Amino acid sequence: MNKRLPQEKLVTIKGSVETLNQNSQVFEEVDKILAHHFEASEDIIAIYDYGNRTHPGISDVDLILVCVDKPANSASLNNTVASLEADLDSVQARNSATIMTLHRRFFVDLPRIDCPDLHRLFGPDIAQRAADSREQFFRDATNLLEWVAWNHFKYAAMLLENALEPAAAMRFLKCMAYTLDNIDVFLKNENTAYVTIAKHFRDNWIKGESNNSQLALYLHEFMQRILSATTSLSESLAPQLCKENTPLPDLKTPNFLPRKFSSTPPFALNNPLPPLFALSWQCYAAKGPSRLASNIASVVGGQKEAAAFTHPEYASYLAERFTLIQQHVDFIDRYLPAGGAFKLGWFRG
Repeated sequence: MNKRLPQEKLVTIKGSVETLNQNSQVFEEVDKILAHHFEASEDIIAIYDYGNRTHPGISDVDLILVCVDKPANSASLNNTVASLEADLDSVQARNSATIMTLHRRFFVDLPRIDCPDLHRLFGPDIAQRAADSREQFFRDATNLLEWVAWNHFKYAAMLLENALEPAAAMRFLKCMAYTLDNIDVFLKNENTAYVTIAKHFRDNWIKGESNNSQLALYLHEFMQRILSATTSLSESLAPQLCKENTPLPDLKTPNFLPRKFSSTPPFALNNPLPPLFALSWQCYAAKGPSRLASNIASVVGGQKEAAAFTHPEYASYLAERFTLIQQHVDFIDRYLPAGGAFKLGWFRG
């Protein structure tokens, strides 16, 4: 079943290449800033980045600060991160990206919940615990399902914005492109190389060969392709994630921005995802009584007996995944209240 989006409903994008800071030296300035803060901090033991720095003014700088498990001085760590954000903003390098601060134990276990393309910048190369093949499958399937749900909600929210900056729109286009490429992998489709398409469009936009109206159409088309694949993806993954002969009930995907939207934006409401895309959230919601689990339960319509329809192996993986994320959130809440969580940060409350 293919879901079609109304052609007339497009994201509004305003701005031009002239508004971007395209200082070619900006990434060198970033490394100087990072070196300064790394040398000055007693709590940060390593700095990594992930993703690619290619286009000043568009590319964001995605950073992971690895900290000791028990920082000696919470105020000092908060000041370091706040100062680092301010310094990166002063050269227009961060582009609203959240600096992720992970305690060492969580960083070691990170491959069990995600596998970002890490590049060590400062400090020792910290060995990480490898996930086995079954855990890798559950990890990658969960991340894809959750990213589809996030892309779906994010696009719905963008439709309600008065005007979106082109750089933000292109970052989201690339985000959806990664999602589509991963969908092709899971469905064993011939790879369309959506990330390459998104990069090509960005390069043409910078040269003035593409415009904002075309960018809005690309966003529309990428979201349409994501929605068109959701049924096939659900049918492909359900046998390995759900109990046999146990149909999923009508589960609700979360409102990812509860502070901004009291209810799900109309686009997401009118183009619902199959229930499988809400399964992990329902399992998290059942992991109370933590505040994180309770916050998730409040935006997915309350707790449901997820164990009744989740494959036992997958339920065990999700329980371990949530425990690791909860430990990370507890670290952030204790030592860096204004910091961002690597996963489930929308629901910290």
